Amino acid sequence: MHRLVWGRAALASVGLLSLLWGGCDDGDTGSTPETDMAGGQGGGGEGGDGGNADMDVDLGGMGGMGGAGGAEVCDCGPGCADALCIEAAPCNGDDTCRDGRICKDGSCVAGCVQPSECPPDQPICVEGRCGNCRTDDDCFGEATCGPLKTCVAPETCVSTRECVTGGVCDGDTGDCAAAFDCRVDGFACPGEFSCLADLGECAASSDACVSGDECVFGEVCVAGTQCGQCTNDNDCPGSSRCTVEAGQSRCVEPSECTGDLDCLGARICAGGVCSTPACPADAFSGNDTLASAAVLAGDVVHRGLFNCGADWYQLPVPTNVGVTIIVRQRDRGADLRLRVTTAEGRVLDTADGRGAVEAIVLAPVAGARSLRVVVDQTGPASVGAYDLEVFFSGGGVCLDDGYEVGAGDNTPDTGRVVRTQGAAGFGQPVSGRLCADNVDYVCFWLAPGENFRASVEVTGAGTVTGELFGELAPGTSLASGTWGGAAPSDLQAFSSGGRHCIRLASAANGLTWRLTMTAFTQAMDALCNAAAALPTDANGTGGLNAALARERDNATSPRCSASTATAGERAYSVTVDSPRLLTATVQGLGTGSLGDPVLSVRSACRLADTELGCATGSLDVGDPSVLRPNPARLRAALPAAGTYTVIVDGVDPGADPTFRLDVQTAGLAAPPANDTCESARALDLPAGVTDIEVNLDQATDAVVGCLGGGAPDAVWRVNLPTAARINAQVFSQPDEFAVGIYLTSRCGGLSPTACGYGFDQVVPAGEYFLVIDGANNNSRGRVQAHFEVTPIGPAAANDTCESAIALVGPSGTILGDTRGATDDYQLIDGNACTRHDSRGGDIVYRLPVVAGQPMFVNAVPTGGWDLSLFALPDCSNLGNRCVGSDGALEEAIVFTPQASGDLFIVVDGSAGESGAFDLRWGTPQCDRVNGGCAANQQCRRNLCVANP
Repeated sequence: MHRLVWGRAALASVGLLSLLWGGCDDGDTGSTPETDMAGGQGGGGEGGDGGNADMDVDLGGMGGMGGAGGAEVCDCGPGCADALCIEAAPCNGDDTCRDGRICKDGSCVAGCVQPSECPPDQPICVEGRCGNCRTDDDCFGEATCGPLKTCVAPETCVSTRECVTGGVCDGDTGDCAAAFDCRVDGFACPGEFSCLADLGECAASSDACVSGDECVFGEVCVAGTQCGQCTNDNDCPGSSRCTVEAGQSRCVEPSECTGDLDCLGARICAGGVCSTPACPADAFSGNDTLASAAVLAGDVVHRGLFNCGADWYQLPVPTNVGVTIIVRQRDRGADLRLRVTTAEGRVLDTADGRGAVEAIVLAPVAGARSLRVVVDQTGPASVGAYDLEVFFSGGGVCLDDGYEVGAGDNTPDTGRVVRTQGAAGFGQPVSGRLCADNVDYVCFWLAPGENFRASVEVTGAGTVTGELFGELAPGTSLASGTWGGAAPSDLQAFSSGGRHCIRLASAANGLTWRLTMTAFTQAMDALCNAAAALPTDANGTGGLNAALARERDNATSPRCSASTATAGERAYSVTVDSPRLLTATVQGLGTGSLGDPVLSVRSACRLADTELGCATGSLDVGDPSVLRPNPARLRAALPAAGTYTVIVDGVDPGADPTFRLDVQTAGLAAPPANDTCESARALDLPAGVTDIEVNLDQATDAVVGCLGGGAPDAVWRVNLPTAARINAQVFSQPDEFAVGIYLTSRCGGLSPTACGYGFDQVVPAGEYFLVIDGANNNSRGRVQAHFEVTPIGPAAANDTCESAIALVGPSGTILGDTRGATDDYQLIDGNACTRHDSRGGDIVYRLPVVAGQPMFVNAVPTGGWDLSLFALPDCSNLGNRCVGSDGALEEAIVFTPQASGDLFIVVDGSAGESGAFDLRWGTPQCDRVNGGCAANQQCRRNLCVANP
């Protein structure tokens, strides 16, 4: 007797076996084969009389084979009665299961009866199956409803909402591609970020560090222990230096570099100057301005983009649709920022955090809208790789804030960090949005003994609760607060120091919160309580003589002093009845020991965040590169009527820290309308003289330029139709503070066309940004600029080595002119080739040479300008075997080539100068030192000529 087990292969033979067995009489079990049917109908619960014990037929647990009226069993499917239906095991479709049951993971199981039995992502019940569609009309776009009642992506997508398996629509290929997941090949986190194993997202590593490579972009490893802002030059890489101005601390590049390590991000050291590397091509081009914004398809993802300064996009958003915009930084090449503006350029929201992801979430609005998305950079212009992701969502979803995107901010480890260790204050308030199913964490460092307070403004119907946790007891709530209800209460605590986090939560959806935090020590509280009113007259002018307190009474250190002001402070209050410009000067008296005073002003004495101005010395207006430590002078805008605090401090105060403090106030001008690159005013610079004026009283530091950061600035757009020599002079009125000026083709770049505290330079035709920039944050007041413009002819054809003009013959003379030429080849000051910089327009000649045959080249400038002359075999490497001269008016080089071929002769200018010249070349007959000419001749320009 054969033993049969009915599985997938046996199901097709059920009908044939039925014919072999014949019909079954009710109750006649003696001729029925033994079956494993768990109590089959009409056949006995345990398999009949056992007469055919060797035959075991497994019918998937169905009750016996006997049917009403002797009907035959059959495969589930069309034509088979449900009562006699034999389910497939494993099944391969719902029609191989009994009615009301579905095939799931190869087994027939009970199907749904009503939608409440279905999960959220498959909310409807269709024919016993949970799904998200009944027909194609239920699916978005060109997606279709598949046999399993779920939407199926089209062959080519135009929207991520068509990709129904968790993928995203690739805007470049039209494929539904994998979403970002740093746990799989093809995706990775930039340098300092780690991949979270549970999320597949990138997050900032621990604040602990041993080198700056472990810190997020813009921060350094302070003292080899904690990531944060630099406090001195030793914190910064290479020869970059730490500057502390206007409440900001950052590393800045040196004016001259020796290697790429001296430069920030992906910037490179080229010709001794930190410069932007070549910009790789990507899917978009020419979209570097608001006017040239590229159109985005919408709900799509673009991978592998490159930012070289600013990328603008147009984003049409349908009515009642929310939008999430994400920038994923793929490297440390640049510190990218994300902004969303109106079609006119008015900023709606900005994302500029510490993480690998910058994201902005905008709620749905009634009516279609056209947004502008700009990805740009903070700091000097560089090149950064990134992905741009845009997701649309319907109005029924609770949209969290942009910080929830990526690694999220719903754990202490991934919460946004708003104050690093050693930072003076918390900066501006932080904002976010809550949904009922998540929490937001905001983390920060507190110093021992600080009084901490947190308050929240709530927008929306509902309350927000906050709890404070510390790293010493991470599961213990140290303090709590509630906001938005009838009786709000702030969160207050006395800190024992260390890293802390506030957890914000709400039972309501879509509440917006704005968190303000303050912290101050008991010593700071005592200093402010002891502040004396500074005596002033009706014009707001006054002063006094005093001495600093004992050094051990130190309560604070103004931001610009980078924690080095350790003297015991004195605080004085100044009251104004309207917005004013405050000028304050503190000078260590000659008979005392205070040679390095420090001065600051705050709107709220106890809070470092409210510092409006700071000074560690004063700049020499005639030579702004010189900072005099004594006196210290600040100029700060007092934006409203009220009482302000002036704090006098000092570095190494000595035993007799006596000082003189003087203050005066004046009317405060409105902020300039052209304070940013986007709001730059058009400026004509025609031939002749042009004068402009601007007031920097309340200007912001919107542009980081060639003169450094932290200073107020104003911006203009200039279009030069032809090359011109521009003599620019800039000065304050009255002449009390230093101010600079520069021209650049890229607003915010650190490789300007012309720069200085005034310049006189030939500028090629083109479009430029003209920036008047203060020397530091105290450069506030009225500024005038004077321009003298002299148009010149078109640039020479031999502007680069690729277009170099050949010098034909063993000797000869040629006339040239560098006016209008671009500055393609720069040698830094002190270089080994000419000893001086070559920052002027340059033109190039190609000189054929023969190995071992001496040659000379000399150039005589017309009109006495500062000409620079050098020769080299390879223009791509200026430091490779360069021979040059930059001395008196006439330049000459003599050399013996080691190999035959072409040399490139570069006629350049030093310090931006340019002009006409006379170039000669040939075999040298003599030199002025050793002679070589006949008695009746003299050596002139390496040739023997008759005596006059």
